[in-house]
Amino acid sequence: MSRILTGILIVLLLSSCGAVSMTGTENLLSAPTMNPRQAEVLKALALTLPLNDIVYQYPQSGDYRSPFVFFDLNGDSREEAVVFYSLSDESGAEARAKVLKQDDLGIWSSFYDITLQSGEVEWIEFHKLLSADSYCMMVGLKPSNPRDALMLQVYSMHENSFLLEAEHQYHSYTVRDFSGDGVSDVAIIARSALDRTFFLSLLQKQGDNLSAGPRISLSPEIEDVKMLTYGKLWDGASALFVDGLLANGLMPTIATEIIRADALGLSFLAGGDLDRGGEYNLARINYEFTFRDESVFSMDIDGNYTVEVPYPVSLPGVYSERSGQAPKLMQLMRLEEDGFMIYRSAVINADSGYLLLFPERWQDDSVTVEIRPDTSEWLFRKWDPEAQHPAEELLRIRVAARDSGGNFNRYAKLETKGMASYYAYIPRLAGEELAVTEQEVRELFRLLPY
Repeated sequence: MSRILTGILIVLLLSSCGAVSMTGTENLLSAPTMNPRQAEVLKALALTLPLNDIVYQYPQSGDYRSPFVFFDLNGDSREEAVVFYSLSDESGAEARAKVLKQDDLGIWSSFYDITLQSGEVEWIEFHKLLSADSYCMMVGLKPSNPRDALMLQVYSMHENSFLLEAEHQYHSYTVRDFSGDGVSDVAIIARSALDRTFFLSLLQKQGDNLSAGPRISLSPEIEDVKMLTYGKLWDGASALFVDGLLANGLMPTIATEIIRADALGLSFLAGGDLDRGGEYNLARINYEFTFRDESVFSMDIDGNYTVEVPYPVSLPGVYSERSGQAPKLMQLMRLEEDGFMIYRSAVINADSGYLLLFPERWQDDSVTVEIRPDTSEWLFRKWDPEAQHPAEELLRIRVAARDSGGNFNRYAKLETKGMASYYAYIPRLAGEELAVTEQEVRELFRLLPY
């Protein structure tokens, strides 16, 4: 029996049965959860590719998790199909892709073959990088050799080809229109192979091509980049907030570099190295103001591109074996033209993925937090400065597995994310000026954006 006929019989078998999830060696023959559109693509694929000799590549993160990806790349109102795979008998397991098009009748046919690189497909995204009327395909690739850097590749579709526009190693990235030309740029953090320091560069449209644009070296003190966040500055300009782990000895330190990104290029507002001669400039002064010994990162809490940098201060409290040390109160700073300003404060439960903003009346060491690890609860209690001890309980926040069946009759459900549900217990405290209402707690509670 020919390989083409074998492939078509597989399609017909899958079309007549329910969805089947296949893993391991089973996916050498067929793709899982085959729907009618994928089945039509598979018929066309079988005409040019031996289906029993391929292994489908599943993106590991992002919005596209199937090896069959559909998207209208060229803006003609008809989606193209991109099928990711590798050859089962190929040494090095190069990731490949077959691009297919459909005609006016919806009939699929092979259009182009691309070879990505050895390794696995991590993610797939589509962005307008060269034209406001069409999209480029971005692919993140994890190399077979774990010592090699992650690779980002960008492809564009032309009348008779599917071209590799750019290729760049990356540690972190984000896609925004920094130059204001109506198409997006790719901001990439990568590591120099020569001295192992990190740098930030932009991939931008230059003429008809996507080319390397401005580049800036990050602080040489950075041992690892933990977070890259996009935000807006006080004047509306775009900025990149880079949270890095500093290699400074025994105490782990997180610091935030802030880089303005616009049509003029990249420039530090906070970060970089000392000037020649060891003298401080404003950017370096701002940078050292962000040094902190807590692994909390800059964040856009409200989704309005206003990024705040956390700076920890101590809450009042005493250590106990049951509750442990009280968490830090994070003063949330925004960079203004003349330096950092503190706008609000919060406690951050990074392990459980939430924060609680403090109302203004909770400032000035009037509230502390106790941690109950046995029940995954944080207790917010009034602080008695004379007795140097917690007093009335004002609020309790608990995290539980979704649909765990626990007794939450006295709790209000705040949020659900994934398998976790977040609850609040609010005692009734008549006449207590620090007491909070359920509505107030809902307004102060946030899930962490990372």
